[in-house]
Amino acid sequence: MSKRDLPLGLRQRKQNSGKVHFYLKTAAMQKESPLGPHLEAALVAWRNHMLELYPVNREATRILTVLGTFRLVEIPIRDTRSRPALQKQISALENFFMKYNNPELTAMWPATEAYFDFRGHSHELRAGAEIRCLIHVWGWAQKLSLIAPNQACPWVGKVVGDRVRLAVRRELCDALLNIAGGDDFLLHAQPAADERPAPALPPHLVPVHHPAADLTRHTRFATQTQAGVDPVDISFNEAEATSFLRLAAERLTWDGRPDLAREARRLHWTELQAILSISRTSATSLPSGAKLVLRTQRSARLTELRRVRTTRARRE
Repeated sequence: MSKRDLPLGLRQRKQNSGKVHFYLKTAAMQKESPLGPHLEAALVAWRNHMLELYPVNREATRILTVLGTFRLVEIPIRDTRSRPALQKQISALENFFMKYNNPELTAMWPATEAYFDFRGHSHELRAGAEIRCLIHVWGWAQKLSLIAPNQACPWVGKVVGDRVRLAVRRELCDALLNIAGGDDFLLHAQPAADERPAPALPPHLVPVHHPAADLTRHTRFATQTQAGVDPVDISFNEAEATSFLRLAAERLTWDGRPDLAREARRLHWTELQAILSISRTSATSLPSGAKLVLRTQRSARLTELRRVRTTRARRE
């Protein structure tokens, strides 16, 4: 952790011996307090010092107090890459509980369904992550004696996990239908007249084409989908389904959706029909209500952009 990433009041100095030592200095302190050369111990000492200031008497009775304590005391000592996501999750949770008048920890809470409705249909996955964040914060507060250890969290992770799992499968259905129905799924297809061709990628980033056998297998599935045949009504064998899922995972990876690519790789070929059947349970064009942006090769272009920037930086 660099010096600029340290929480406010925690300082580091390099000694004549070359070792780095940490010090605690706040506005209420006359002089710095040495914390030693170990970063982990210094962060714990900084957190304990902050807990003496907030909350009062180191006891929380309402949920916004717990969330505020986590924001002020714990997020500043977390990994710098995880801080922005945690800040957004805590902010969303605070907005929800302010709407419900900051309930007490022992009172009756609104159900998790109310939080999913609060976040909206297009943010189900994000809402599930935020609920899990709250469960994590609850356990964190119990370890620090902010909440009684025998007081269970009103929200249960298993219920949320089942809801999020269904949302993931719906979004995967969107992606598979999008890929199967798109002209670019056929490796030999040409772009439409009203579409500008994608910029050419460097040779080392161009994906390797599948063998002719794989092309034959997934071409029949894609051709029938583009012809208006319901994907659920298309029968395919193990080789065709496996080939389709493999190519879909590759395409999702290149489009910057490694989460969906990972789900496509985990999917067994016998489950493909059930995933595609989700499209029949929704009256909208996209079962999950999401706005998928595919066929951009975003991941590959970002990789090439980072490579160019690194090369320029080295030259300078």
